[in-house]
Amino acid sequence: SRLGPKKNLLFLLEALRRTRAPIHLGIAGRIADAAYWRRCERALAGLPAHLRVTLHGALHPDQVAGVLARYDVFALPTLDENYGYVVLEALAAGCRLLLSPHTPWTDVERAGVGRILEVDDPARWRAELEALAEWPDADFERSRGLAVDYARRQLANDEPLRQVQRLLAEAVARSHAG
Repeated sequence: SRLGPKKNLLFLLEALRRTRAPIHLGIAGRIADAAYWRRCERALAGLPAHLRVTLHGALHPDQVAGVLARYDVFALPTLDENYGYVVLEALAAGCRLLLSPHTPWTDVERAGVGRILEVDDPARWRAELEALAEWPDADFERSRGLAVDYARRQLANDEPLRQVQRLLAEAVARSHAG
């Protein structure tokens, strides 16, 4: 993802700042807003020592799956996503999701692959992250399997492609009618 205000990394860093559990945070993406990134860097510098941070920078598409597979959880407190391909990539890599409600991925709780959390409550995100930090490996293994299966089902569903094709056909028809 691009690192800018829309992705809401500062919110996540605020939630992490008060966690007590040891957590390893990986941040990947191209800096889209230098001023926002400077604010993130200041927040990163203020994190407690038990939080480990790895800055991956911008990744080549071939690297994304390998980097995501190193982590158990993918957190995206985004303020707006029209689809969120990175969410699908995280699922395919076996990551459990923590998402804001501002994505179309609204059924992740029902599917057992993640949680939807409002972005006005850093304490809720912190509590969820701390609870996940206590999960036994067996729970994460089960969650990984569910995430990968969910991603496979999403990729096998061609209804979104048909919807885009219908939309484009209607746009072409309107442009020729006028």
